[in-house]
Amino acid sequence: MFFLFCLYVLVKIQLHTGFIKEEIANDDKKVKGLIIGLKESLGLQRAISINPDIEYGIYKISFELLKNNRAFVYPLRVVCTSLSTKSMKCF
Repeated sequence: MFFLFCLYVLVKIQLHTGFIKEEIANDDKKVKGLIIGLKESLGLQRAISINPDIEYGIYKISFELLKNNRAFVYPLRVVCTSLSTKSMKCF
């Protein structure tokens, strides 16, 4: 299942960057893609290593909640289903 997800991500990022390169960016502009993940993925990093215009990064988000003058730290997990701002759904 993870392999299919990685394949989906690779196809989507190439479709989006290709569209932007052909339809939006000027000829002198360079278009790059960024895949943001929750953890290291050696397979995904190897797959994008052949395309220097796509990068892979890991993110971590946390926030601090103050309640009754005591600090509680909770991890915040944000998952987005698409890199397109028109169809992005986060939960």
